[in-house]
Amino acid sequence: MVGAFAQSRHSLASAVAVFLSMLVGCFASRACAADGADAPPPAVLIVHSNQRPTPAAVVIEDTLRGTIPAQLRRPVEVHSEYLDVEIPASATLVADQIAFLAHKYESRNVRAIIASAAGAVPFALRLREQMSSAVPIVHIAVPLDALPAMALPGNVVGKPVDLDPTATIKLALQLHPGVSRIVVVLGATERDRAWEKRIREAAARIVEAPDFEYIAGLPTDQVLRRMEALTAVFGLGGLMSTPVRHLSLGERMRCEIAASLLHSPRMLFLDEPTIGLDVSAKAMIRELLWTESERERVTLLLTSHDTGDMERVCTRAIVINHGRLLWDGAISGLRRGYLKAKRVTLWSESERLDLKLPGVRVLSSASYRTELEISPEITPLGHVVDAALRQTAIRDMAIEDAPLDEVIRALYATAKPESVTS
Repeated sequence: MVGAFAQSRHSLASAVAVFLSMLVGCFASRACAADGADAPPPAVLIVHSNQRPTPAAVVIEDTLRGTIPAQLRRPVEVHSEYLDVEIPASATLVADQIAFLAHKYESRNVRAIIASAAGAVPFALRLREQMSSAVPIVHIAVPLDALPAMALPGNVVGKPVDLDPTATIKLALQLHPGVSRIVVVLGATERDRAWEKRIREAAARIVEAPDFEYIAGLPTDQVLRRMEALTAVFGLGGLMSTPVRHLSLGERMRCEIAASLLHSPRMLFLDEPTIGLDVSAKAMIRELLWTESERERVTLLLTSHDTGDMERVCTRAIVINHGRLLWDGAISGLRRGYLKAKRVTLWSESERLDLKLPGVRVLSSASYRTELEISPEITPLGHVVDAALRQTAIRDMAIEDAPLDEVIRALYATAKPESVTS
């Protein structure tokens, strides 16, 4: 891969050197007439967008320094400047940098400027304004998809590079044939947005591509802090180095939800998040979702057939029947509106209770334990307790609302499909 990279960079730099040869030749006659006996040799200025010599910049630099004199067949001074234009800076700082370089090279007989990478092109254009508008600019390693937005003048030429990641993704899939999902992590800069667009387009071109997930829009340090926080909240510390195939269903679900929350979304869509999980895992997932929603103010849109998910995580319910909206409102309002009955369990000193009251239905009766369903609008709960106390002492009592699935079943049974209630 490194050799192929170097070879492609060498070919690209050689092609640009040919462009440079033609451009410098256009000014050769005027330059020779202007050059006196003491005039310095012609010079080429290379401006790199990065502030440090990256491997790509080193290849470009070495190739141009060898190719330019060979193409021009005369002594040529090659100067290089490594800029920091990829790091956001104030307009005053950039202007000062341009003024400094214009003064530095005003007596160096610069015949052409090479802009290495997209970030260096606008800088080179402004630098030329202070040096000489006749100096041609040659760009190198500028992404093909970035050129239209630059609207470059006619005397700025070069050979763009096509940064299509399709081949790289296909190679990665060949090396890892079992991959079912690819996570793309990107930052918040303009370059990150450009790469996200390229990767999305490449993914759409790949036949039978795995699922792609994008974690984008956050600076790297913020992503790392978020990962650390989610790892602690979801208890993932011991799972970070475990292969996915060795994780239980509950562990995988915790990891997937944490990954979905990594980029701090304002809304998270969850489809049956606890399906297939055991009781303990369900309780953990529900608690984590509720905690994260409250802590980070994340809106959760949860679709589920498990009413326990809704009761523990949600405050608002939407009930749909055959594509029609039956209810959109608070879960507490759903209970009050469609099934007001209470579940009451009594533990008594007597083995049996005989409670025959209107609005009271015995659900189960065992030794010293009676479970009742009470309609408070018919017989208040206090009257039922009084009736039980007249028969025996009550050791304990539990009062519960009707299960939400029974409430929803009552809604389906009583509401017309075309009605909307809230």
